[in-house]
Amino acid sequence: MRDNDGRKADHATLEQMRFRAVDAVEAGAHPEDVAKMLGMHAKTVYGWLARAREGGRDALKAKPVPGRPPKAGRKPPAPALHTDRRDQPAPAQFGFEPVDPGDGA
Repeated sequence: MRDNDGRKADHATLEQMRFRAVDAVEAGAHPEDVAKMLGMHAKTVYGWLARAREGGRDALKAKPVPGRPPKAGRKPPAPALHTDRRDQPAPAQFGFEPVDPGDGA
């Protein structure tokens, strides 16, 4: 994967990239040159141009992220209990005899 692809950018940055790409093409730049400059595929820039042509600049704006927003002040979940076997009590403390996995039982 490339270091400069759009998947690592946040929504506001991608929105600005879309606006700048459309502005550059409207100013006379070739869409494929703009795509190369931004590190995007040419189809992506052509798609932005089509959206801008059909819906104006509002069509290029970032959409809200779907899903329920996190609750304010909510504590993170507690860590799992006994994740390390060395912290667990020995079976003999509970009246069980340890089972040897090699004896076929």
